[in-house]
Amino acid sequence: MSQEKTVPSDKAQLTFLLVSGQKWDYIVAPTDTVEQVLTRFFSEWPQEWASLPKANGPENLKMLLRGKFLERQSTITSNQIPTGQATVVHLLIKNEATAEGDCFNVSTCTTREASWV
Repeated sequence: MSQEKTVPSDKAQLTFLLVSGQKWDYIVAPTDTVEQVLTRFFSEWPQEWASLPKANGPENLKMLLRGKFLERQSTITSNQIPTGQATVVHLLIKNEATAEGDCFNVSTCTTREASWV
C-alpha cells in the first residue's frame, strides 16, 4: 500500500488505482509525458504488487483519467492534472493468460486471451 506523502507544489501526485482496489502514490513533474511516467513506473514496480501479474513492458500499461485513456505523448499538464495535490488515475495492466500464441486478432484467438486488469 502506498504511504501518505506531502505533495510538493511544483509536482503532481498520481494515485494509481488497480481494478483490484490496490493503490500506489507516484510523484511526477507536470511536464512529464504519460509515456515517461509509465516507463519509469514500470522500471520501479512496487514491491507490494509483486504478487500481481506484471506487464511485459511499459507499452502494456494504460492510464485512465475521468473515463478517458490518456494519450502516451500527452503531458500531465495537458491532461489537466493539478500540481500540489493527489489525483486518482486508473492503471490498466495488460497481461496474457498463457505464454503461447497471439490473441490480438480475435478471429485467430483460440488458446489464449489477452486482457486488461
